[in-house]
Amino acid sequence: LQTHTPLTQWQPLHIHHAASHVTGRVSLLEDNLAELVFDTPLWLADNDRLVLRDISARNTLAGARVVMLNPPRRGKRKPEYLQWLASLARA
Repeated sequence: LQTHTPLTQWQPLHIHHAASHVTGRVSLLEDNLAELVFDTPLWLADNDRLVLRDISARNTLAGARVVMLNPPRRGKRKPEYLQWLASLARA
């Protein structure tokens, strides 16, 4: 997650991918890691690039890269999981 404007926990967003976009929310994990929760499904693949815009769709807030498509439901903030996720993001 590369951001130009600080994001807040559970902030509503427009998420743009290729020629489509959906709305959703961001769940901040650690440093530059976040989970995006979509209001409707969006077809993605590992390493796809995303653009995050504010809910009014006027301001671009951040760029992102898909690291994991199906995160676990629990334990997302455990140090060992965050270390593993950070290593995926660096790859």
